[in-house]
Amino acid sequence: MKKRFNVFLRVLIFHYIFLLYPIKSQTALDHFPLDLDNQWIFSHTFYDTLSETIVDTQSIGPDLYYQFDQFREDQNVLFTQVGQRVLRYVDSQNSVWYDFGVDTGTSWIALGLNSVQWTVTLLGKNDTVVTPAGTWTNCFRFSFTGPPDLEWEEWFASGVGIVRRNLYGIALSEWLLIDKSISSITYKNNSSKIEGFSLYQNYPNPFNPTTTVAFDLPRGGRITLKILNIQGEEVATLLSTYLPAGSHSIKWNASNAASGVYLYRLQAENFIAMRKMVLIR
Repeated sequence: MKKRFNVFLRVLIFHYIFLLYPIKSQTALDHFPLDLDNQWIFSHTFYDTLSETIVDTQSIGPDLYYQFDQFREDQNVLFTQVGQRVLRYVDSQNSVWYDFGVDTGTSWIALGLNSVQWTVTLLGKNDTVVTPAGTWTNCFRFSFTGPPDLEWEEWFASGVGIVRRNLYGIALSEWLLIDKSISSITYKNNSSKIEGFSLYQNYPNPFNPTTTVAFDLPRGGRITLKILNIQGEEVATLLSTYLPAGSHSIKWNASNAASGVYLYRLQAENFIAMRKMVLIR
């Protein structure tokens, strides 16, 4: 009887711990942040610096793709995120390019330009990478092998994205992160307590030059968050991406904006909300 009670007590304690500290459901966005103007700058073996920037978005069917302007074979690459997968759109078809949810050692076939097949393998989830921009732990490491003598590896850190890339051929070509500009969005997984969509008043307000906008999502989906002037003209797009359910907040730096009244508008599914903010120099 006592043994049964002890087992019941342990189960009960675990249940309450789970309720108090829910496990955060991860998406590919944790290691592959998709937002307009995100930028990564690298040192390079043969060049002074190289960069990758998200320069545009493009709707293809029901999905929103992000266009990367990057130093690759086709320069402009389209990516979207579905769960823990990152899909690449090329030659009018989708292909799983990264998968952050598989077990280490898992391989799959990804399609590149002209339907060239690449074998992608997740080599690790706990690599440590040292770059001029910092030391990154628990990095995901992917390898790509394709036509003869073509192979590269990439490392991704949580909240940052790609931090290192090695291209193997006649000589090693190494990319190391030296600087980055990533959307300052923060996320709290409390979706079980959220009853509906909400857009909160920015804080501080009035502000100069930085303020925070917070909102709740009862379920994951595509959202846009834009800054408008008092005439309703778009000033900035803070977010245009997929976000999981939960409480979110993002900072807006209005250093380049004039003093005055601004509007910020959140759209998610059929929900649209707008509030005012005041920038005072």
